[in-house]
Amino acid sequence: MRYRLIRSRKRKKTLSLKIDREGEVIIQAPYKTPLKEIDGFFREKIVWVEKKLAEHRAHKAKTNKIRGFEDGEGFFYLGYSYPLLFKDGKGFNGVRLVNGNFIIHRDFRDNAERFFVEWYKKTARELFQERADYYSKTLKLYPSGIKITSGLYRYGSCSGRDSISLSWRLIMAPLQIIDYVIVHELCHIKEKNHSYRFWNLMESIIPDYKERKKWLKDNRHLFIL
Repeated sequence: MRYRLIRSRKRKKTLSLKIDREGEVIIQAPYKTPLKEIDGFFREKIVWVEKKLAEHRAHKAKTNKIRGFEDGEGFFYLGYSYPLLFKDGKGFNGVRLVNGNFIIHRDFRDNAERFFVEWYKKTARELFQERADYYSKTLKLYPSGIKITSGLYRYGSCSGRDSISLSWRLIMAPLQIIDYVIVHELCHIKEKNHSYRFWNLMESIIPDYKERKKWLKDNRHLFIL
């Protein structure tokens, strides 16, 4: 079993362990803590870790809806559900959103899941860049890059080098939720933790960020493909 180690110069003495929404084990430690001491701390927690990982897998299996990719099945885009239709025709493959319907050629039914992921990724990359550019100018905070990920529950992150990662699954959420996550990560360029300064900065741009945060938590099951 492995863990991800995050060292911090601000952390003085204590070690902490958590399991994130993706099921990754994370240990946070003071910058100069010996690796041997960290490994010992991890071994002491191994029973607890195994229990929590088992609970995480059970929860994931319970909430993970397996898509059938059938005619009439709804797929989300910017907060709205559009039915999938398989049609005959010439000159197209992949998925298209036309007149309120997702369209896939009948001959490519078996490729439906791959087509959706490709379409979502492409659309997300374009829209997220546009929204990040807008809010970067507003905040005067500019990321070193924007990466599109496949995170199931971890929708955004900001690295120590100010590179932002955003899950393509967010493209299924309403625009105001997408904006919330993007602004959240942009604010981390200036404030690396969730201090009161961070939340004050968030509130200056998105006054109702608490409601948007709650909506994302309550509706994340909608974005499982």
